[in-house]
Amino acid sequence: RSLKAECFETLTVLSKALLDLQVNDLSDQHYGALSCPECKVYHTRAAEAVYPFAVVYQQTGDTTYRSAAVRLTNWLIKQQFPDGRWKETPWEWAGTTADQLLMMACAYPILKPALSPDEQLRWMQSMKQAANYLVKEMSPDYASINYCATTPATLAMTHRLIPDSSYLVKAKQLARWTIAKMDDAGFIQGEAARAHGVKYGVDLGYE
Repeated sequence: RSLKAECFETLTVLSKALLDLQVNDLSDQHYGALSCPECKVYHTRAAEAVYPFAVVYQQTGDTTYRSAAVRLTNWLIKQQFPDGRWKETPWEWAGTTADQLLMMACAYPILKPALSPDEQLRWMQSMKQAANYLVKEMSPDYASINYCATTPATLAMTHRLIPDSSYLVKAKQLARWTIAKMDDAGFIQGEAARAHGVKYGVDLGYE
């Protein structure tokens, strides 16, 4: 078996588990969201499942996942603040806007044919607002290095859908900064305890 086949099988299992958590009651204000059985919070970060859902649909043709992805993102858009950010509910942190936008930008080309003209407009406006927020706010002073490493990919993907030179300028700045922080072995320092103004430790997942 190939690595790709093994990964897709795992992705399908995980996506099915998330699909079972989706709110499908049209009368519920959180229609389309994924409910958390542990803390009963509708985490905005859970909406990053839009891309896994879109990939499962693309690979299998199962429209259940396409519909779930559309409902989930329509809910996420309603949670967006006017300045383009999403809070990482139940906390105030908004750096995860980089992750949410990346998943939207990756999923949009797959899902676009299934979106109504109004939905297409709202998705594009939402992505533009989020990208503008990242251009304005994302920096090493604002976030840990993993967000500064993710944001270049996010803005580059968004630029493919919404051409804007400011996205590429910011992406290149953050990408160069991330590379400059790599050690001789190619690793970067991740989130860890801060002591005397310095963060220690490496999260290998960032690599």
